[in-house]
Parts: sequence; C-alpha cells; structure tokens
Amino acid sequence: MKPITNAKIEKLTARYKDKSLSRAERQEILLELNWEKYRADPRPSMTLKKFKLLDAVVYLCDMVIFGMMLFETKHHGFNAFDLAMTAVVVVCIAAAGYYLYIHNKYKIEPADELSNRNMSRASGLAAYALIALLLAVSLVMFIVNENGVITIPYGKLMNVLCTALFGYSFAANLIFIGLEGKEETEEE
Repeated sequence: MKPITNAKIEKLTARYKDKSLSRAERQEILLELNWEKYRADPRPSMTLKKFKLLDAVVYLCDMVIFGMMLFETKHHGFNAFDLAMTAVVVVCIAAAGYYLYIHNKYKIEPADELSNRNMSRASGLAAYALIALLLAVSLVMFIVNENGVITIPYGKLMNVLCTALFGYSFAANLIFIGLEGKEETEEE
C-alpha cells in the first residue's frame, strides 16, 4: 500500500509536529489530518462500528486462548483439551488473518466527537463490568473454598491478567457497538 500524500496532508503533518502549539491545538490538527487522510485514501470505506466488531472478535479469541491456558495441566500424550486448544488456536489464526485482510482492504472512518464520547462511556462500563465479574468470581471462590483463601499460582498470573485485559477490551468494543447502534436508531 503506497503512502497517501498531498500538499494539505503534508502541511497539516508539519503543523502537528510543531511543539510550540498547545495540546488542544495539536488535537484539533490531528483530527483534521485524520479526516484528510481518510478522504485521500482511495480504498472503500468501512464504518467504525463494523471495525470495532472485528476488534471484538479478535479480543474474544485472545481471551479464550488465555482463559483455556488457565486450565491446562501437565499430562502425557494428546488428550481432548489439547484437541480443543488446537481448534481454538486455528480459529483464532483464521480470525486474525481475516482481520488483517479487512484492515488492508478498507479504510476506517475516523472517530468523531460522538464516537469518542461513546468509546469513553463503553470503556467505563466495561471496567465496571470487569470489577463486578471479579467480585462475583471472588465471592463464589470464597464460598466454595473451605478456608476462604483464593490463590493464583505464580505460573498462571500472566494468563489471568491477559484474560482479564482481553475480556475488558472485548466488553468495551461490544458496549461501544451497542451504544453506536442506539444512537443510530435515535437519529432515524
């Protein structure tokens, strides 16, 4: 893919790199620069909502892989868990390949003020959902365990953190899609 250049884009890029401008001025220039690049790009367009749906699928795949890695155990030979993990990895590789294909084929419309506000709201709601889920899991584990202690083995800590991070990103994208859909129906 060749770089998009024209005089206006080069001028905006030079202005954006000017360190003497305030942060707000640079943000405004960046927004204008993104729209100029979008208009100059000859590829067909894709809405931000559809692109966020693709993002959500990739985050879901990542969350499932790291979540499954939490439950893997050492064993000898090939068992059903290994078969399921192999199938999930193949599906995730296919989803990532499709994601990259779509990302190269289409240009994505830049986020406007409403989309940025909806992304912020979605991020906040996803954080609350993650906290509520962690509290619910902690409560169930507290009830199930006799001594009331929840331990995460050192070797599984990274899997727990990655599962939570990808779960948060998946939820934020889904909530954003829901908020964008709600706005579209209200406008109609």
